Amino acid sequence: MEGSEISEQVVGEDLGAKKKVFVAGATGSTGKRIVEQLLAKGFAVKAGVRDIDKAKTTLSSANPSLQIVILFAQ
Repeated sequence: MEGSEISEQVVGEDLGAKKKVFVAGATGSTGKRIVEQLLAKGFAVKAGVRDIDKAKTTLSSANPSLQIVILFAQ
């Protein structure tokens, strides 16, 4: 999709710190793409999911910058 790239503009003094982002609905079609783009850009991502099994198969859980968090117990 054109114009759907995530970009970052660094403002302030802490230029070397890894930015952290929380994404709710990370296993959905939009959430998954956002998580992938953020990880590719070097962000640390906390992915909020309802189904941990789906998250393990959908998201690249081997990435050390990705943390999966269960939002609601089923």
